[in-house]
Amino acid sequence: MERCRPHDGTGMNAIYIALPFVQFAMSLFLANIVVASDPSNRVNRLFTLFLLAMAGWGIAIFGMRDAFPDETLGFTREKIALAVIPFASIFFYHFVLRYTEETGRNRVLTGFYLLATASACCP
Repeated sequence: MERCRPHDGTGMNAIYIALPFVQFAMSLFLANIVVASDPSNRVNRLFTLFLLAMAGWGIAIFGMRDAFPDETLGFTREKIALAVIPFASIFFYHFVLRYTEETGRNRVLTGFYLLATASACCP
């Protein structure tokens, strides 16, 4: 059995570490474009929240992968990533509801927000 090699930042290891940062940068870039197009539009603001949550997820995963060999730092950043993930999906669901002009789903949406907040606050 081959031993794990230390993080040297070369080859596939560097790509594995860098991809979440690329996702973070692209999400921020797209969020700026969406906000600049019409900042007063509620649908644009909701989509921007989704993109910002995706950026938060990306930077947390990047930090987690780059934390090797410090397990404590990696675990802390993993908890941050796990707190952001539900919000990304809820913001997307909220965006879809408003974009399609669906009504009557506010209780479900409120429940999702409450569950995500509870899961983020209580590790």
